[in-house]
Amino acid sequence: MAAKEQLPLLIGLVPLILLAQTTSSTKTLDPHESYRKAVENVQANKLELAAAELERAVKGQPQFEPAYTLLGVCYARLGELDLAHKAFQRAVRLNPKSLEARNNLGMSYLALGKPQEAVLEFQASVALDPKNVSAASNLGRAQLELKQTPAAINALLQARKLSPGDPEIVLALAGAYLLAHDLPKANALLDAAGIHEEMLGVANHYVEQGDYRRALDVLLPLKERLSRSAPYHGMLGFIYSRLGETIPALESLQSAMRLDPKNENYDLDLAQVLEEKDAHKAAAELLQSAILTHPDSGRLYVSGLGPYSGRTASGGQGGSGKRVIFRSGPRDRLHYACDGL
Repeated sequence: MAAKEQLPLLIGLVPLILLAQTTSSTKTLDPHESYRKAVENVQANKLELAAAELERAVKGQPQFEPAYTLLGVCYARLGELDLAHKAFQRAVRLNPKSLEARNNLGMSYLALGKPQEAVLEFQASVALDPKNVSAASNLGRAQLELKQTPAAINALLQARKLSPGDPEIVLALAGAYLLAHDLPKANALLDAAGIHEEMLGVANHYVEQGDYRRALDVLLPLKERLSRSAPYHGMLGFIYSRLGETIPALESLQSAMRLDPKNENYDLDLAQVLEEKDAHKAAAELLQSAILTHPDSGRLYVSGLGPYSGRTASGGQGGSGKRVIFRSGPRDRLHYACDGL
């Protein structure tokens, strides 16, 4: 009898318990709230926190395409390229007509060294919005990676038409003209923008890929206009040394040293060229002289005759003691983007 009297009370509690559980779960896993917090964290450059919020968002709502896109952006900026790629692929599968998702997926393919796949994504982006600057310029850069120079020029011309003042588009287009051996058009662009020396970034992109001949194709036509640029001669010297062309390497590095005697990077590069040609005595004498000129540079005491450290190219401001890797090349424009950021 006692048990029967308690039964209605127990039954009456069940809906309240279920309601409390449902309310708690909804509050904990609300995907849109997690997405909002993630956007705030990305804007504050708290990428790990943003990624954690977005992982919760897509767990709670697996069809939430903007969350996958932003999650890919976070992963990419954190250097997790494979995870970023998977997130962008998921976003495109969920919404094939998302310009943002396709453009970021194309960027991801470029970062992974797959320009052919990148071209397909950027072409799809252009088809979705022919007036989108990023889609057109990214398409041109990807086509340059494939050495499809005429197609790249057409895409970059369209991008420049949409955004005439973008210096990175000007650089990419000038680089394409140089590779097509159209020096007048390249110089006309660079003269108008006053950014000849920025072309070192385009050349450095090919240096990083080990494509030294292509880097020379970009640099050599600019010799007259950049004759007073120490970084220009320093990069030429480095490229010639990688190609085994000792005499032009020595001449270029000596020019760089004359133009910027306070930058010990050129001494190091020149000593390395001498060392690689078994001119050990000349290399040692050069370093001894450099130590007298730069007595506070610890690197000259320890860098002299060891294995080559993989420096990319000489550069930097006189006396700075810093090695500069130029960052204006086509591949360095891998700017993943998401609305509202």
